This record gives sequence, C-alpha cells and structure tokens, in this order.
Amino acid sequence: MELSNEQIDRVKNYLRIKKVNYLDLEIEVLDHIISDVENLIKERALPFDTAFERVRKKWNRHFRNTSSFYFGVTYTAPKIVIDKAKKNFKKNYFMMLIAYFIPLIIFEQMNHQFSGDFQRYFNNVFQFLVLLSTLYIIYIQSINFKSKRKSTYSFIIKTQTSSIFLCLFLFLGGDFFSKDGTFNGIMIGMGIALFYLAYASHYFYKKHVETIFKYKRI
Repeated sequence: MELSNEQIDRVKNYLRIKKVNYLDLEIEVLDHIISDVENLIKERALPFDTAFERVRKKWNRHFRNTSSFYFGVTYTAPKIVIDKAKKNFKKNYFMMLIAYFIPLIIFEQMNHQFSGDFQRYFNNVFQFLVLLSTLYIIYIQSINFKSKRKSTYSFIIKTQTSSIFLCLFLFLGGDFFSKDGTFNGIMIGMGIALFYLAYASHYFYKKHVETIFKYKRI
C-alpha cells in the first residue's frame, strides 16, 4: 500500500519538527520512513496512525539533539546529521592536524639563524598568504550563512566559524621566527593548518552547492 499525499505530508512535517531539513538527508530519510510505514501497514494490517507511531519510536533515537568532539559542544544537531557530518569531516580533521604537526616538527628541528632581511621577507610573504586565506574563509562563511538551503556540508562550514580567530591571531601577532632568529615551528604550523582550512572551506562549500543542484533535479 502506498501512502496518500496527506499521509506523506504528515511524515514531512514530522521531519521538519525534528529539524531534519538538510538536503542530503531529508529525502533519503523520508523515503526510509515512508517505506517502513508502508511495510507495517501491508505486513501487519495496521492503520496508518499506529504504523506511523511505531516508526516514529524507531527513528526518534536518530533525531535526538547531540554534539561531537569534532565540531565542539556549542554546535548541536540531530544525531543523524552529526553522524553524517562526522563521516564527511573526519578525514579533513586529521589532515588539518597533520598540516599543523609535520611543519611544527620540521621547522622546530631547524637551528639555522636567519638574517633580519630574510626574516622580514619571510614574515611578509607568510602574512600575505595568511591574509588571503583569512579573507577567503570569511567569504565562504558569509555566502554559507546567506544560503537558504542547508546540507551537512553547510553545517560543517558553520562549525568552523571560530577559525577566524586563528586567522586574526596569526595576522595581527604573527612573527614566524623566534627571538634567536630560528623558525618558530608553532606559528608556521598554525599558518599551514590555516591554509589547509581555507582549502577545506572551499571543498565543503563546493560540495554544498553540488548537493543543492543535485536535489533541485529530484
């Protein structure tokens, strides 16, 4: 038995109440719930209301509000959203850590003392790249905030808002050398992690736009 349009609208309203309004999840979850309800009606001869109530009880645990270590406790969403966002973000999270720690280790091992001219040149170039990365991250955050459609990719971008403080710290106080003229591995590591973050912001926004176009055709 197929559900009527009115019954499907009730399922859609249930998902809106549970805040499962992310493009790359909403249609998929809607199809699963409709299928579950139809199967109960067909196999157990249950009325729609009873079948729908049983399916809601089954799915409610996926919709409880939660957070994740990867995004910080201040960013909450239904568990099903967090789980998919983690799956999409986990690789980039570890890549960002690698982008920080490998340069940190390499540059901290360099004991060469550089001249004042080289330090000024390196600082200027690095701060210019930090500025470009900062402006690009702010741009991505801005257009993501204005986007009327949501996806798990736009959620990931939103959770990276605090990275702007790292940008400002590096730009305003960024000296990439220690007092003795050797490289400051900590600052350089943070800078390179920031460059990777700018790339990741671009990647996730591109995936968000692709998701919008994909579900426009459905």
